[in-house]
Amino acid sequence: MACGIYCILNLSDGKVYVGSSDDIAGRFRGHLYCLRHNKHHSPHLQAAWNRDGADNFIFFMIEDTSVNSLYVREQHYIDKLNACNDAFGYNVLVQAGSNRGHKFSQEVIAKSRKAHLGQIAWNKDIWKQKVSEEELVSYYKSGNSMRDCQNKFGISIDTVRMVMKDNNVLRTKAEALALPKARKHNSESKKGHSYLRGIKHSVPHWRKDEWKSKVSLIDLLNFYKKGFTIEECAVKFNICADIVSRILNENNAVRSSFETRLFKQNKTLVEA
Repeated sequence: MACGIYCILNLSDGKVYVGSSDDIAGRFRGHLYCLRHNKHHSPHLQAAWNRDGADNFIFFMIEDTSVNSLYVREQHYIDKLNACNDAFGYNVLVQAGSNRGHKFSQEVIAKSRKAHLGQIAWNKDIWKQKVSEEELVSYYKSGNSMRDCQNKFGISIDTVRMVMKDNNVLRTKAEALALPKARKHNSESKKGHSYLRGIKHSVPHWRKDEWKSKVSLIDLLNFYKKGFTIEECAVKFNICADIVSRILNENNAVRSSFETRLFKQNKTLVEA
C-alpha cells in the first residue's frame, strides 16, 4: 500500500485538495465514492465536482513518506498550495489531522448527536452495565469487527477500541481486512465494476510493471507532452489512469494547471 501525500486537482480552475494516507489507493476510493454519492465532507470540492464533472479532476501522489511524517508533510503542502483558501483549494481543515479551527454546521452537529444518542461514552465505566469486558473481548476475538461489537452491545465504538487496545488484541488494518466478513464484503462490492476511474479488470494493476508490455516510457511521455490528458493516455495505451499518473510524477512531467488550461485553449482553437 502506498503511503504519502496526495492531491486532487481540478483541471478547470487549478484548485486543489491535499490529503494524506497510509493507503492512498483506498483513500482515493473513499473520495470517489463520496463524491459520486454527493456526500463528500468538503462542500467546496463536492460543489466543484457537481459543477465541472468527474473528467475535470485528477488524483495523484505528491510525496512518498513514512506514516510518522504524514501529518507534518500534509501540513507543509496545505500551507504551500494554500489549499484552505477558497480561492486556491478545497480543504476544510486548517490543521492536518485535527478539527481545530473548523466550525461544524448545526445540521452536522444534530446528525452527530442523533447518531450517538443512547450510546454510553467511551470514557465512562457505565458501559460495563451492558457487557462485561471478558464478553466483549471474546466476541471481538471470535472474528467480529468493532462495528459489530458496537451494534450488539449498544456501546460506542470508541469504547470498543479502548477495551481492545487495553487488552492488546486490537487488529491492524491488514488483519481487519483479512477477516472472512471483510473479504466477502469487498468481493461483493467490487463485482462488475471498479472504483478507480480508468481501471478495468483486464488492465494490469498499476503497482506491477506489466504495463511495460503495452507501451514504452518514452512513447507515453511523448504522447502526454503533446497535450493529451491522463485519461486519454490511459485509453490509448489500454492501461489504468493511476499508472499514467505515477509515471508522470516519477519523471517530473506533470503539467501545471496553467499549462493544462493552455493546451485546452489551443485544442479548442484548432478544432474551431
